[in-house]
Amino acid sequence: LARQLAPETPFVFVSGAIGEELAIELFAMGATDYVLKDRLDRLVPSVQRALRDTDVRRERQKAEAALRESQATLETLMSNLPGMAFRCEPSEPWRFSYCSAGARELTGYACEELMTQSIGLADLIHSDDRALVAESLTGPGEAQRTVRYRIRRKDGSECWIWDRSVRIYDT
Repeated sequence: LARQLAPETPFVFVSGAIGEELAIELFAMGATDYVLKDRLDRLVPSVQRALRDTDVRRERQKAEAALRESQATLETLMSNLPGMAFRCEPSEPWRFSYCSAGARELTGYACEELMTQSIGLADLIHSDDRALVAESLTGPGEAQRTVRYRIRRKDGSECWIWDRSVRIYDT
């Protein structure tokens, strides 16, 4: 009844005699803690711990909601960009770890295909341009690069790409 009426309120029960089976059953029904009647000195610490745990849970739920909102905002922004925004691994074959919805129009592949079928950028780059792109992505120089190259789309057609990339170094 307490869980139905106030699901966020911690519930600590006090009992004169409780067995292990009943305690497990009460925890399964949503009790936060229990204190035996002959150990009431443990009631205040138990309630304080339950309130702290509730605060932590509430803060985590807020943070998770904020993260979901941030991800939705980013996805909305990315899906409205012309072309394709993507992130790939730093070494060949440069597997995609993120791509925007523009991937389908540009490459013919849906983002899910690029990421789950382990299609890397190297798999798309025209063989005549692969060395140029490899130098741009891995060679010395500025962290921000611009390079033009051709890709082979899913349907086999070729398409010229103007790629502006930024290297992000991270452990």
